[in-house]
Amino acid sequence: MKALSLALVVLMVAGCVSPARNGAATSAVASEVGTPVGNWDYEVLNTPQGNFSGVMSITSAAAGYAAKMSTPVGEVAINQFSWDGSGRKVAGVFSFTGFQVQFDASLAGREMTGYMSVDGMQFPFKATRKA
Repeated sequence: MKALSLALVVLMVAGCVSPARNGAATSAVASEVGTPVGNWDYEVLNTPQGNFSGVMSITSAAAGYAAKMSTPVGEVAINQFSWDGSGRKVAGVFSFTGFQVQFDASLAGREMTGYMSVDGMQFPFKATRKA
């Protein structure tokens, strides 16, 4: 009988802390999973200056989406940011320390992978959606 009572208490406590109980948070996350909207921990690898990392923030905007990146020299807006929902691809262009950078990546679940291209050179890019 003690074991049965303990099992019921454990099940009740687990049900109270279940993330599925928080409908607003669950539906907000679910609605963003199919789009690039959110904050992403990113890395750009193997550049001549080493690896770069930071947070990319993508938001819904009046005409599609807007994106910006935290960088070692400050925040940088990604111009011409686009999202192809059927191909699950993002792209954009931005200026970084005087260079025009082309950004292309594919979205798969909570991961984004692709390249940053500058003056004919490509550098691997990867990002993980923050919780």
